[in-house]
Amino acid sequence: MLLQTAAARLALSEPLSARDLHAIERTLNLHHSKWDTRLGGRLTLASQALIVPQSEWQALTRCAEQLGAETVAMEAEISRRPELFRQLGIPGPLRRCLASLDRLAAPGPVRAMRFDFHPTAGGWAVSEVNSDVPGGYGEATLLPVLYQPFLERFRRPPAPLTLWADALASALDGDTVAFLSAPGYREDHQVVRVLMQELADRGLICHWIQTPSALDWSGGEPRLRRARQAPVHAIVRFYQGEWLSQLPRRTNWRRLLAYSGIVVNPAASILTESKRLPLIWTRLSASTDVWRSVLPECRDPQSIGRADRGEWVLKGAFSNTGDSVMIGNEMTAQAWDAALRVARRQPYGWVAQRRFETTPLDSANGRLYPCIGVFAINGKAAGAYVRLSPQQLTDGLALEAPLLIRLESDVLP
Repeated sequence: MLLQTAAARLALSEPLSARDLHAIERTLNLHHSKWDTRLGGRLTLASQALIVPQSEWQALTRCAEQLGAETVAMEAEISRRPELFRQLGIPGPLRRCLASLDRLAAPGPVRAMRFDFHPTAGGWAVSEVNSDVPGGYGEATLLPVLYQPFLERFRRPPAPLTLWADALASALDGDTVAFLSAPGYREDHQVVRVLMQELADRGLICHWIQTPSALDWSGGEPRLRRARQAPVHAIVRFYQGEWLSQLPRRTNWRRLLAYSGIVVNPAASILTESKRLPLIWTRLSASTDVWRSVLPECRDPQSIGRADRGEWVLKGAFSNTGDSVMIGNEMTAQAWDAALRVARRQPYGWVAQRRFETTPLDSANGRLYPCIGVFAINGKAAGAYVRLSPQQLTDGLALEAPLLIRLESDVLP
């Protein structure tokens, strides 16, 4: 692997008291639009921060920036080769829409990604890139701020919220931004609210819409049907591309993806969101050297056998937040066989990724497996969305924690 690390270089801070943790939770609930701090009555905030040595953090950020550059280059090439779209598992209506766009890979003023890093015995592994609509901006920005007063000797990484909002605000020729997210998804709405607040603090006018049909395109440029047809100067699309394609044609989701103005993230990001992206690398001229050095081997599920359960993980091509991710050695043989049959019946909907073992950290509540989601915004690495899971799979059971940086001269007790 490109990045070598000793897991012992990562550490967890001393635990915060229950009182201090409760104060942080209340601040997030009341002032920062984060309402999912409890799951079944259990607090989802970790009592300990993840402490990363400065040199290790610098290595992660360099890698994230290199991965971001390779990802953008792949998008540019794939956008000119619509014959590859099916191999990526892009749904038919969305595939046809993207193939019809003349400026699919046109660079926009804001491009955000999040790369999920895992420490292993052999070095850092990257499980995936959240390329289309990455979440975790608020947690990556706010948790370090709220925990640091109790852990003053550590430094905070750059704030992805600040980097994101500065890039968008500086590109605007106007003051009105429409935020699109799907109704009924609290996690998505939280992300949108914190992004909206960041822009509102800069004096911009933000509107939340739940469907592309809330925009009127009759004059060529988007206007809000409500708010007296106010012109829209940018659209923040926090609505996954594959979800958009399930909407009725009358919602004008195709017009949204075809819009040549400011859209964050641009439609081309859908191409590299697919977990099947590694399966087409041999057909690309764009460099994938850094990706190959950190991403575990990926194969088409058709080449995986029933006896390979202990070696592979099945992932949906467009899986989100740990759903449609099945780790073979954590399933019964019967459950694995059933999952493999589903994947084989939908040959473009799944990928098999070679299993790796995340090195756990000993916490106040037992072993936890870290996932460090490093942001890259316009090619520059920012903070990290950290989750500490009680199991190898990072899903809704994982705790959220801040990442804080330890200077090399600062020795942990």
